[in-house]
Amino acid sequence: MGKEATRFGTEHPSIVPYGAFKTKDSWLVCGATNNRQFRRLVELLGCPEVAEDEKFGSTDQRVKNRDDLKVILDGCFIKHTTQAWLAALEGSGMPYGPINSIEDSFKHPQAASRGMIDAVEFEASVNKQLRVVGVPVKFGDTKPSIRRGPPLLGEHTEEILIEAGIARKKMKWLKKCSTI
Repeated sequence: MGKEATRFGTEHPSIVPYGAFKTKDSWLVCGATNNRQFRRLVELLGCPEVAEDEKFGSTDQRVKNRDDLKVILDGCFIKHTTQAWLAALEGSGMPYGPINSIEDSFKHPQAASRGMIDAVEFEASVNKQLRVVGVPVKFGDTKPSIRRGPPLLGEHTEEILIEAGIARKKMKWLKKCSTI
């Protein structure tokens, strides 16, 4: 249409509500993709009268009045914990899920079952191992692997500068002038 897309953060440009909501203890992503789901969502949130408000009666109206609706929904989601909302949303047919911390992501059973957590030797670590995100792309029976850990600060600087065509004399000068 020749128009630059507007940014909406975690929200969706044409589905409202759809985004991240602060709960009593963390964050949750939830969406209501049609009128039926919207009515169900506001029932679960304890504010069924919102579905009767003409400002939110259709997808177009909710998109038009997204800011007003977000204030109402934010006020509802903040009242309970993420786990309480997950339990309430179970079986609703709506897209939803917690926003996990890194540690929660590493502990998630799906991450383990997909082989998404790996460990590499890493001398700088207390236990000489570092847990890292595994290779996300899987090909049949071929098991991908991570061959080495992350580089230490400056570990490959010299190699990179040589590859970039920097003369050794200039490298010495750079090292003297900086923390490379």
